[in-house]
Amino acid sequence: MHSVRFWLAVALGAFLALFAVQNMGVVEVNLVFWTFQTSRFFVIATSFLSGAVIGWIFKSLQRSKRRHADPKISKSETLV
Repeated sequence: MHSVRFWLAVALGAFLALFAVQNMGVVEVNLVFWTFQTSRFFVIATSFLSGAVIGWIFKSLQRSKRRHADPKISKSETLV
């Protein structure tokens, strides 16, 4: 029997596939001096992934500061 995580991943994958198919329209992107056309899904996915990476970096920096400020905090406690 598959775990709950497996079924959540399947549902998320199906939702993402449906989202991609429904957002295949071409949009024009203006970025400083460049203008190019790409699919709407690519723009949304790139924005989401950029935000996730930036959030992960800030969270990692916060954990690092907390760990260095109090050496009694173990690595496992900062992963929460």
